[in-house]
Amino acid sequence: MDMDVIAQQQHLLATHRQRLAVLLAQQAQLGSAHTPPGIITDIAAARAEIRRITAYLREQGVAVADLPDDAEPPAMENPRPPAPGAVHTIQVGNIIGSTGVAIGDGASAHVTTINHYHTPEQRRRLEDYLTLLRHLAATERARALCDSDPPLTHGLPMDTLRLAMARAAMVWDPLADLEQAQDDDAFRRSLVAWLLLPLATTKLMLYTLRSEHALSRLGSPKLSALVLSEAVPYVRRSMILDADAQRKAQLQLALKLRDPVYAEGCARLLTDLTETEEGRTALAVAFQEYQADGGASPPAFIHLVAAGLFGGAVSGGVLLAATAVLRSFVADDEGENAPASSPGRLRIPLTPAEWRAELGQRNQHFGAPNGYWCYVRPGTYRIGGWEPKDPAANLRLNAFWVARVPFTVAQYAQFLRAGGYHTRRWWTPIGWAWRTKRKIEQPYRWQEGSFNSRAEQALQGITWYEAAACGAWLAEELRFDLPAGYTLRLPTEAEWEVAAAYGPRGQRFSYPWGEQEPTAKLAVFNRKWEEGAPDVATCPAGAAACGALDMVGTVWEWCSSDYNKYPQAAHALAKGFITIDWLATPVSVPLRGGSYYSSETDVRCGARDGVLPDFGNLGYGFRVVVAPPLAHAS
Repeated sequence: MDMDVIAQQQHLLATHRQRLAVLLAQQAQLGSAHTPPGIITDIAAARAEIRRITAYLREQGVAVADLPDDAEPPAMENPRPPAPGAVHTIQVGNIIGSTGVAIGDGASAHVTTINHYHTPEQRRRLEDYLTLLRHLAATERARALCDSDPPLTHGLPMDTLRLAMARAAMVWDPLADLEQAQDDDAFRRSLVAWLLLPLATTKLMLYTLRSEHALSRLGSPKLSALVLSEAVPYVRRSMILDADAQRKAQLQLALKLRDPVYAEGCARLLTDLTETEEGRTALAVAFQEYQADGGASPPAFIHLVAAGLFGGAVSGGVLLAATAVLRSFVADDEGENAPASSPGRLRIPLTPAEWRAELGQRNQHFGAPNGYWCYVRPGTYRIGGWEPKDPAANLRLNAFWVARVPFTVAQYAQFLRAGGYHTRRWWTPIGWAWRTKRKIEQPYRWQEGSFNSRAEQALQGITWYEAAACGAWLAEELRFDLPAGYTLRLPTEAEWEVAAAYGPRGQRFSYPWGEQEPTAKLAVFNRKWEEGAPDVATCPAGAAACGALDMVGTVWEWCSSDYNKYPQAAHALAKGFITIDWLATPVSVPLRGGSYYSSETDVRCGARDGVLPDFGNLGYGFRVVVAPPLAHAS
């Protein structure tokens, strides 16, 4: 055995493996549809050399370990043979993104399906791509995008359009498209339609003709003309789209994109956004914003780009199958242990230690709370517009957690024991003035007969001042345990409405449980006021999609917005609640959801009431949220 030759061959093996790793990384970044033939040839050559050297070393008695990338991913164990003359376009084997292309004759194609999903490899590819995005987010180009949307007065606003589409990509949920699409091309068209929605349903394309020229450059003139024609009626009607309307607009646009004249434009648009430095920079900025808004794990779009699945050569159902697999991977990646599909056991915290424990148990799984806190996703939501002539507003909310049930008698008793009515710092200035002038020492009808008399009974007879003071006390108790950048407080109207009304796919319901008319199994209402409020969680069947209970009926719930500035300022704190100024100009405080003695008219997600903050009615209670601090409404 010549040891010099052995050492030389070992060095060559290491060199070829390093070269292969670089080539595979390039292939993953470019996407299978746009990988140059030279790179594909070099990958095959590198693997051939690795096989030759490995065989030689083993013949000489030298142990050589096989690495995952040394060989091409295996195909299915029993693949259906291609039809005579067919092109075996692409194989997806153990590692998504490692593709082999074999050229043949004929117009038809046979594509194998996924037989394995190699999570460690996809994690590596994802981490590499996230590293790239972090690098791009720190560039001057990204900083210019972050400062504000680029002006439309100089040059073509290509970055403006890219950023609008990148932001849409962050909130794209492939589930509905997976259910509707018949093949990879249809799925790709649905995605492009979603990316184009910010251009086709706003004024962005109508600000200047340069927007039309910019989209022509990014996609094609025909695609630009289509988007411009779609935008005109939306702008003319000043329409505000909720999730259902967005879905309808997406489907209509995707249907029109079936025309072959738009195929080239769609392909170029996806390529620009996912494979050019400018497009990736827009994605980097949008992803940075997504994370700042509370997005935990990377969205599905980022996973698919990292896996190299948007290339035109990906066909034959591979994109659909891979997306289904990756979607499960995204769900699993949101936490080390995925929760059950149903909410966990309700635990109502009383002592500070129990509150801290519940904060520690909270998760970021919509619809599957682990205890007391229900997670609500970040996003832009339609607020208001419950009746045909009602105003509506699209408001962006950060991620937050809403209490699963209204505050109970036992929970409020802890506030009383802590000296809640004798500690000024927990009260707003005007609230403290009201309390001391009226000599208020406890809520209205506290522990009188059927009112406020049971531990798990929903607290009732509370004013806004008392509810806000209790929230401030609890926020102070938990200040070292709350997530960074978050506090504990009463919800805004927008937060309450989103927690009560929105489903897992962004659809909005009339009732927390859906569209079925309320019954005694779904909510507590139409009872006599003398009975007192019910215990919380009496109607588990009436849970909202996020997992929150008693969102309608039981007690009206105090919010922190200005009743008269709904819906446009439903996400902001009404300044008049915390200063003495409201004495000159009274500000009404909103309540939502109806109470146990309301009629079914008020037991719905759109029901509102508004009174002064010092008014305490037996139907009034509250629940708290863990959410970012509020800004004042102007």
